[in-house]
Amino acid sequence: MKTLKNIEWIKNHHQALSPFGKGKPTLANLQEMFYGKEGSIYIHIPYCLKICKFCILIKKPGKPNPKYVDTLLKELSMYENYKVVRSLYFGGGTPTLLSVEEFERILTFIQERFGKPEETTVETTVTEFNKEKAECLSSLGVNRLSFGVQTFNESERYLLGRRRSIKEVIKKIKLAKDYFKIVAIDLLYDLPYDNFLLDDVKKAVELGINGISIYPLVYNKSMKNYPHPDVKKNERDFIEAYNFLKENGYSHLSINHFSDGTDKFLSSSSFTAALSLLGIGCGAAGHVENISFFHIPIPYLYSRGIFQIVKTKTPEEVLKGKKFISQLFNGVLVFNDFSVEDFKESVSLALSNEWAELNGKKLTLLPKGLFWKHNLAHAMAKEFLNKWNRRMENKG
Repeated sequence: MKTLKNIEWIKNHHQALSPFGKGKPTLANLQEMFYGKEGSIYIHIPYCLKICKFCILIKKPGKPNPKYVDTLLKELSMYENYKVVRSLYFGGGTPTLLSVEEFERILTFIQERFGKPEETTVETTVTEFNKEKAECLSSLGVNRLSFGVQTFNESERYLLGRRRSIKEVIKKIKLAKDYFKIVAIDLLYDLPYDNFLLDDVKKAVELGINGISIYPLVYNKSMKNYPHPDVKKNERDFIEAYNFLKENGYSHLSINHFSDGTDKFLSSSSFTAALSLLGIGCGAAGHVENISFFHIPIPYLYSRGIFQIVKTKTPEEVLKGKKFISQLFNGVLVFNDFSVEDFKESVSLALSNEWAELNGKKLTLLPKGLFWKHNLAHAMAKEFLNKWNRRMENKG
């Protein structure tokens, strides 16, 4: 049994589920597979005026290609009878680099063709958000705005490459609250030199933020040389922030997200394969049934209408296991389709390290477990696949 001394901290759900791999290449027809389905849509806008030092997402420096929205609409028009009943999410990059007219074209097209989603989220930076964008987006049905704040500490913002002062950040958040039902922000910890997570969540609560996502920084090439807190300090800082949020009426909702009760963050259920997700745009990913797909991130080709999409297929039984384990990111795992015995080693790891408590068929993550949830999911994925591979070998 592994102890915490020899476990490498896993920071995100992609790495947590990496034992499942990418599946086998397939020529599946996505248009046929999405026909008649219900689910969500993700729109990727890869452009940023400035690339932040910490960013690991798919992005391209500069303003959006004038033909990019034309291509988005062309790709969307390829899917018939797909109904959006859950959520629509604009991610990036910086979606609010799109003009008011471009947003109007996209949102009007989606609502007329697929229906009006229950939740529509647009990610934004402080720099690319203003009153004109607020009025436009709210009038077009956007009801959730998400800011990439990262931290309210001026020194850390400078190190991360954020361009606006705390005064400007607060001003834009207050503007957003005048127009949108839900305002959410991203915050980072495991920062260069030290964390300011407790101060950051206190400021977020003071500002009346509805949804707060707390992510550990993934150190890329431009950030890797900075010293940062050790794992035990990060764990303490996370739990300290967790306790403060709980005391102030916030609860863990999904993955790294906390809500004051008004933010449902419906898109998060699509990101972990619980619902069909139609990914549109350069760098966008999605899934339907047992097929996952990914747009190769070459904006120039995409804007010319050249769709380079990699599609992979996962065995049904493996997908069932992946979806089950993904439920752990919501903080609770109920053993209905699987038994506790199927994950005996992983559950033992969680209980012995005080990551979770088990009551009958219900495994509930404790605050410490929310910090280590990706490690637990990774362990469960490996245990599941080891047993599945042995069964396949015996059948062969």
